[in-house]
Amino acid sequence: FRPSLLLGLALVLILALSATPAYGHGNCTALGVYVSKTLLDGGTSENRVVWLNRNESSKAFGVIFMVTFQSTLMKSLDGGRTWSNETSKLFSASDPAVIQSDIGRNGGVADIIPSSDEKTVYFVGYDGKLWVTTDAGDNYNYYRPGASLARANSPIFSLQAHPTQPDVAALILTDPNCIQGGSPCTWRLMYSVNKGQTWTEVNTGYHIAAPQYGFLGKDYPWWGFGPKTADGIVAKWGIVFLGYRAVTNDYYSSSADVSFPEMVVMRDIRQPLSGPSNLYLRVINTKNFFYDGNAMVATVFNASSLRREVWITNEFGEYTTTMRRAKIPPPPDSQETSNLETINVLKFKDDPAIWLTVDYNTPSHQNPDFFSGDLYVDADASSSGKFTWSIQALNQQIPGAKDMTQIPAVDGAYIVNARPDRSNPNKWVSYMTWNKGARWDTLPIPADFQCPGCTLNLLGPYSGGTIESSPSAPGILIANGWASTDSTATQGLLPRPFVSHNGGLTWTATPEFGAEEGLSDGAHLFDILEHGSVMVALDKQSADHIAWSNVGGVGPSSWSSCTFDPQGAGKLPAAVWSDPDGLTPETLVLLYNPNVRGLGQYELWHLDFSATITRDCTAPDYETYNVESPGTNGTDDYCIMGRRLTYYRKKPTVNCGNADDTRVADSTPCICSREDFICSDCFVPSADGKTCEFSLNCAYLSDSEATPPAACPSGSNYTSPVTGYDLIAGNKCERGLDIDQGTRELPCPPGKTGIFDQYPWLLSPGAIIGAVVGTLFLLLLLVAIGVVIGQRCVKRMDLKVADRHANFKDEDEDDELATEARTSDEPTAAERAAQVRPGLDDSEDAEL
Repeated sequence: FRPSLLLGLALVLILALSATPAYGHGNCTALGVYVSKTLLDGGTSENRVVWLNRNESSKAFGVIFMVTFQSTLMKSLDGGRTWSNETSKLFSASDPAVIQSDIGRNGGVADIIPSSDEKTVYFVGYDGKLWVTTDAGDNYNYYRPGASLARANSPIFSLQAHPTQPDVAALILTDPNCIQGGSPCTWRLMYSVNKGQTWTEVNTGYHIAAPQYGFLGKDYPWWGFGPKTADGIVAKWGIVFLGYRAVTNDYYSSSADVSFPEMVVMRDIRQPLSGPSNLYLRVINTKNFFYDGNAMVATVFNASSLRREVWITNEFGEYTTTMRRAKIPPPPDSQETSNLETINVLKFKDDPAIWLTVDYNTPSHQNPDFFSGDLYVDADASSSGKFTWSIQALNQQIPGAKDMTQIPAVDGAYIVNARPDRSNPNKWVSYMTWNKGARWDTLPIPADFQCPGCTLNLLGPYSGGTIESSPSAPGILIANGWASTDSTATQGLLPRPFVSHNGGLTWTATPEFGAEEGLSDGAHLFDILEHGSVMVALDKQSADHIAWSNVGGVGPSSWSSCTFDPQGAGKLPAAVWSDPDGLTPETLVLLYNPNVRGLGQYELWHLDFSATITRDCTAPDYETYNVESPGTNGTDDYCIMGRRLTYYRKKPTVNCGNADDTRVADSTPCICSREDFICSDCFVPSADGKTCEFSLNCAYLSDSEATPPAACPSGSNYTSPVTGYDLIAGNKCERGLDIDQGTRELPCPPGKTGIFDQYPWLLSPGAIIGAVVGTLFLLLLLVAIGVVIGQRCVKRMDLKVADRHANFKDEDEDDELATEARTSDEPTAAERAAQVRPGLDDSEDAEL
């Protein structure tokens, strides 16, 4: 070969290698990924970012607001590519007392709250400051809500915008004592009906107990009775709060020695809470409450039984409503029903079901070094208050923070990490449900893995990972995890990324970095963009490169990567965000640089992957995706949550742009099957999940509808008014299997043969003392009755003796008269008889 030819071949090879993206090499801009960077004065979080004014054609957002942890307000008008500092504009709109030097921790923006009209946004400042924009940031208005109460500098603790009325908002005004945890601590509940221009204190007649409040949110019609508002609706002005009844001091009720305040619901925040006309609902001894516009749940302390209870309702009438005490059965492995330590309410987007996590203060359920919580779910999403035990010991790091992830890509699906052994806080296993907790299954490992007895265990939000899915990409999931028996078998092993294209039914490991384009081992941050056209992965251990896939993230050479920050070595990835619905191919990456002096430096990077998409999708690039679960795998009905749901989606393994919304191709109700029902309270799933088994301990110790009667000897059965099954909340199936209707024969509790077995409280000290006192009382009563009866008998005998003496005297007198008669000339009785009956013989005379 000629040297020139060898040189040419080498040059071609070098160019080819340089054009092929290698993991951690290649410049993102050169590969078509648009990159821009904005320096921030502090970090931020996803709940401090507000997206407004989506363009229906381009799907991009016209305005994005962001507030940093250093209280700086930023705004973007181009989807996050460039940002402007809006803080100076805020202070230019303020009164002369607010100067530029106020910018920062003591004078900037503490919180950001969007309204319901895509234009109005509230910016809560420090020391009582409030800014409001009604035109998506073109102008800012400055207010001091506390000025009307002569408390212009009192801090605004929190603000809520009405969920349906953009003109209405409410806030809690406080004082420095409350912020610092001191006393006296005063809270003031105020409202505005003109987008923050004027504020008025709600005349509750209560002292606000805590900064917990909320609008009712729904517009309930006027039904012809009760007070009618001017606009004919009630809940527009309704509000719920926690308060103590006002008596003597400014922050606590001295009328009674109570531990918890009352939950109060007003019909109209504009009117005083005086008399029953404006009082909608009141619940005493409320520890906290939850309300999402549909269901209201209150955690209540029962002073009589010294128990924590849950009261619930979602039936709101125009004039009144009634809350019911929720029935929370004990777990299958426990007989405890009264030691509820903490109760937390979990609600998820677009899911009517109510979830509870319950911590039990018992030796078998509590670990002093680690918190746990059993998961319960409402059975019918109504105000009946019937909760069903779902799974034990959710993994968590702090009370109330549960390792549970909603999968919006599959309706009714959730993934949890739970502890099969309550006593071991480091041992957890991943489970998934496709029917809102009625059945939990472990996740299968990839088919090409060799690991007998292993399941797929994923890192959830509170075990250090992310399980990513998007409602615009049905069935697509990506997460970090291991193929192992449980989490304890992963010590020292780095997690790997796994992908599912069928809603978690099966999983595939992403290609490993090395021989082919793939992802390195270790935890990643993920994002799914433009209906699944782009999947993004950012290694949490290195911020100098980012990886993406346009073909579903599985298979050889399915990932590409590039360096977006040449100085990224040593920087730490903090977050990856995209627009809330995942409709654009753009993402935001937040990095933290600890090498900058002081508090370090935060950087916000914008990356646009539009150029990595080769073409627009055409008809052959789409497919029908039938949602399925383990209960339907291998069948052709694919019924899940009571309906046969088929999506028309882009094929995950095809590189094309999917600008059109993913849509439902078909949704057909199914005939009800076992998969559509959840176990009732006091019933638990069998080992195979096919039936609901009766929990004797639960039914005997609780007030369940399945509680056996008092006379229920061991070995016999009784007829229960419940079957053990309830239709899952939100299920769409049509009646075919009515296993939740009718009655069910259930066994009596074992060992309950005598009266003392049926009623063990009869052997308690109090019952024994009561029995002794009662017996003595009955004996005394019998003695008293005997004395009275004896006295009456003696009196009656005396009367009879007197009568007999009188009779004896009368007989003596008759004998004397008879003797006198026989000595006289008068005929005898026989002679007189013979005279009146002549002709009678002696026998007849004798008979007569």
